[in-house]
Amino acid sequence: MINISEYDIVGGGMTRLIKYMSEDLSIAFQSIKNDCKPFLQEIKGAGFIYRGIKNTSWFIKKTTRSNRNPMNMTQRNLELYDKVFKEKFGWKPRSEGVFTSADLDDMHMYGSIYYFFPIGI
Repeated sequence: MINISEYDIVGGGMTRLIKYMSEDLSIAFQSIKNDCKPFLQEIKGAGFIYRGIKNTSWFIKKTTRSNRNPMNMTQRNLELYDKVFKEKFGWKPRSEGVFTSADLDDMHMYGSIYYFFPIGI
């Protein structure tokens, strides 16, 4: 995360800030290009998907959790859904998945909005 207070904007620090941001963006874009290639090919021209989370970083690379707590359903219902999905599809998308949307309005209640790029498909 970039802390602007570290830079002297008036005394030429803006150049350092822009250089730092450019390098950081370049690393982020390269990571997305390399790690998310199947997804990027799949969505060509279709738009983006978003995720709302409580975070302050501008670029986050995370693994999927396997211990998700339900936000809008009971734990009992989550476990029932997981059992059915596991039997039918071989995994538990309710507790092991990541919730995203193509609609920005859906994501506001969950926190800051981020573009979401899954690794692989």
